[in-house]
Amino acid sequence: MKRLIIIASSILTFPTIALALITIKFINTPLNFGEAGVTYQIPSGTSFRYVSKSLQSLSVIDSPILFELWGRVTGQAKKIKAGEYLIENDLTPLEIIEKLVNGDVIQYSFTILEGWTVKEMLDALKKVKKLNHNITTEEQIIDSLDMSTENLEGMFFPDTYIFPLGYSDMDILSMSKSLMEEQVNAAWLSRDKDLFLNSPYELLILASIVERESSLESERPDIAAVFLSRLKKGMRLQADPTVIYALGDSFNGDLTRLDLQNSSPYNTYRYKGLPPTPIGLPSFSSLSAAANPSQSEALYFVAIGDGTGMHEFSDTLKDHNDAVARYLKRLKE
Repeated sequence: MKRLIIIASSILTFPTIALALITIKFINTPLNFGEAGVTYQIPSGTSFRYVSKSLQSLSVIDSPILFELWGRVTGQAKKIKAGEYLIENDLTPLEIIEKLVNGDVIQYSFTILEGWTVKEMLDALKKVKKLNHNITTEEQIIDSLDMSTENLEGMFFPDTYIFPLGYSDMDILSMSKSLMEEQVNAAWLSRDKDLFLNSPYELLILASIVERESSLESERPDIAAVFLSRLKKGMRLQADPTVIYALGDSFNGDLTRLDLQNSSPYNTYRYKGLPPTPIGLPSFSSLSAAANPSQSEALYFVAIGDGTGMHEFSDTLKDHNDAVARYLKRLKE
């Protein structure tokens, strides 16, 4: 009798054991569906059974039943996350399931360049195909991000932002706004104790000018020192980038004497003090330079004109005029 029970037990369990062995072999065998990789999207609320069948329809797996069986037995079927995935040809079904459970989705990126104006940033953002586009006006951005300003210029930090499918342009701006606030506050808290600025916003304005004046990080503390010295002495900043900003799309690349007569409040050749808002998006390098300028006593600077992007700094107008003459001579040569 005991022998019969053992035999019966073996007969009943053999199919289960065999199925388990087949499933384990299937789940650990690298795929070979003849593609470099397949992009696969799981919408929110998708069942694991649907995932199994759709992967078969894409010729990724050949047994949706075994794929689904493993997911349900292990409990992983209930843990998959929505998103867009890249499934490489050499993955095993087990590695696919783990990828779906971990939410290892495809990541995209958008880079906001240092010195961009808000208009340039928004124009570039509109061209990002993998984002959902919800922005219609700057007023909408201000309302959606609960901003306390009426002007968006300078309020977003230039950096590369990583995002998965499903993110919106407003999500990118929200991340960028928060990062700029952090960077401005960090620069303000570490500022020189004698800094001739009244607020973090003034720091942001000055940093935006410094950003546009030089592409060389090593020069930015000296440039910031020039502008701060001029502010202290009540001199006009006479910063070309502020005039160019005022001209907008009408600027043709050649700043003229007539341009310097522009009546815009951004024209620092006509009006003393800082312009009313930033003129672009400053990097942390420029924020740091504006917060901690060098000890230079120079009041002037002009490009050297040798192709390096460097400037010559002068303490007196006479020395500056000589430097300008040398610059013009190099241009003619």
